[in-house]
Amino acid sequence: MERIPKPGEFYRHFKGGLYQVISLAEHTETGERLVVYQALYGTYGVYARPLDMFAGTVDREKYPGAGQMYRFEQVEPGEGAAAWGTAAARTAAIQSEAARIEKIPGPRPEEEPSSWLQEFLDTDSLEGKLALLKKAEGKVSQSEIDCIRLSLDLPPEPKGESREAQLAHIRSALLLMQKFDGSRLRR
Repeated sequence: MERIPKPGEFYRHFKGGLYQVISLAEHTETGERLVVYQALYGTYGVYARPLDMFAGTVDREKYPGAGQMYRFEQVEPGEGAAAWGTAAARTAAIQSEAARIEKIPGPRPEEEPSSWLQEFLDTDSLEGKLALLKKAEGKVSQSEIDCIRLSLDLPPEPKGESREAQLAHIRSALLLMQKFDGSRLRR
């Protein structure tokens, strides 16, 4: 068979999707050669298909309107918009991926840590940390509390604990560090 794909090559499916070959594999029981490839759109799924199906021709009876001869045809990134699909298809894929990412909970990259938190993390003295904690009382978010706990190597609090109670535990931990470690271990 002369149409054997190589890892890293790009292929366009006759229905329009763009894929990159990851590897050639062998079925453990039958010995059949498989092509492992990844979609370059949507959820970027990874698939495996027998080599003869991957390199085979499109069934013209089943898909009379197919615009290409083979099920997957190799394309080069520099071949222009025709190889990579229509601009509308690319835009739709990008928009659906952006919408999916927006639904993922968690901090957004553009969120900046508050200035008091940056100062807290940069302060070397335990006294300074205690003073900053007192100054920020009532304005501390849960994510800031989590950052503080991580920076002090404190274990996570049980779920459902109020922010005030968590800050009290952090304050107690800082006082213990101040009493037993003092400045000898923190400088």
